[in-house]
Amino acid sequence: MLMDISDLILREPASGLLFAELLLIWSAAHYLIAKDNVPEIGESGQATKVEIRRHPQWLTSVFLRAFVSAMATAAMTAFKSWTLVGVVFVATLILPLLRALINPKYIPELEIGMNVAFVGALFMLINHYQLRLWWAVKIDVANSRIIVTSLIMAIVLFSLRGGTYIVRGVLDKTGALPKLKDEPKPPASAAGADAAGATDAITSPSSVGEQPTAHVDTGEYSRGRLIGNLERLLLLVIVAAGSYESLAFLAAAKGLIRSKDLENRDWAEYFLVGSLASVLVAVAGGLLIQHLLALLGDAK
Repeated sequence: MLMDISDLILREPASGLLFAELLLIWSAAHYLIAKDNVPEIGESGQATKVEIRRHPQWLTSVFLRAFVSAMATAAMTAFKSWTLVGVVFVATLILPLLRALINPKYIPELEIGMNVAFVGALFMLINHYQLRLWWAVKIDVANSRIIVTSLIMAIVLFSLRGGTYIVRGVLDKTGALPKLKDEPKPPASAAGADAAGATDAITSPSSVGEQPTAHVDTGEYSRGRLIGNLERLLLLVIVAAGSYESLAFLAAAKGLIRSKDLENRDWAEYFLVGSLASVLVAVAGGLLIQHLLALLGDAK
């Protein structure tokens, strides 16, 4: 599919421009405008449920994003394919809803699968109906630059917030996500006092022969997400530039900063799994950007 998309960009720039702009709209709708409601796995190991009916404002924003994306698609194609408009509307509507309803362990598969499916559907429909951006009358190198720039922006947006969804889902799947310090716990009853004491003994730093279970607060979670975004952004630039030796330097620097925390096995697993998942997302995005930049050179 990647070679077919490359051929679309080089041989049919007007169609390629439509493809790139729609993909950018898709990424902006899901990864730029607002953070969607996502279930999380609590300290008990059970996934929290998102009661969609209790979030009317969020539901309205999801519908508006889908409607605006569909109308933009109709305008860009001069209303020539209502099938494409319908696909954009439905896909943009159902991804955040599925994200809110699915078990968080399966969010990585959902996120990657929906994006790949949307890219494939977009490509096939544009080819099938011979669609093109209606105002792209004259095709030149400038249009190729717009195509590549739009696709790179879409990849960057996905790598940031989409990467956060994927990394968080991988951590949930592997059980490596530390417990929240400030997660409310039910008061221990008299009947359950012995069980509560046993639990405290397991997680207490003073337990003989046991390491303390890693706990973090919500502030640390937020900082972790921000650091992950900055890390993926930096990795995108490094991989796109082909400076692979910098990857080892970045990994070593990150490990050195967290060297003290890595003495705790739970934290070390959290750090390793999260870092590797984040790096994998960034490297894949960086390789795609590298390929797009090479295409831009071929178009000149």
